[in-house]
Amino acid sequence: AIVDAVWNVQDVEENTLDVFVSLLRAKVDKGFKTKLIQTIRGGGYSVREEPE
Repeated sequence: AIVDAVWNVQDVEENTLDVFVSLLRAKVDKGFKTKLIQTIRGGGYSVREEPE
């Protein structure tokens, strides 16, 4: 799981990753119309490339 790979912890709450992604979104998406981090239902998250 992402939590294990990134933070190397075993005992975390079920929504820990959701909370961290929410905090990250608040920082990286602030002031932009297009959202950078997309949720893939049943699959996780994806980072969207900016169109050229």
